[in-house]
Amino acid sequence: KLLRKIIKLAVGKMRENDNQRCFLNPVTDEIAPGYSKVITKPICISTIEKKAIDLHYTSLKKFENDVQLMFNNCIR
Repeated sequence: KLLRKIIKLAVGKMRENDNQRCFLNPVTDEIAPGYSKVITKPICISTIEKKAIDLHYTSLKKFENDVQLMFNNCIR
């Protein structure tokens, strides 16, 4: 229960700080041609939020890994 609360607060802060909504929704090849050829594991805030709601995260580390993946995808 505590883990869900922490993740919910973290996702809320991520949404709040993504003013330009760059990370909110999945990136498509229509938006960024060739994206799916470069990024093999796409993820965004909405996907992370859905995984949290579906109780996919059994540890804070799993949540952290997805957030790190999102930023690594951005850098790549």
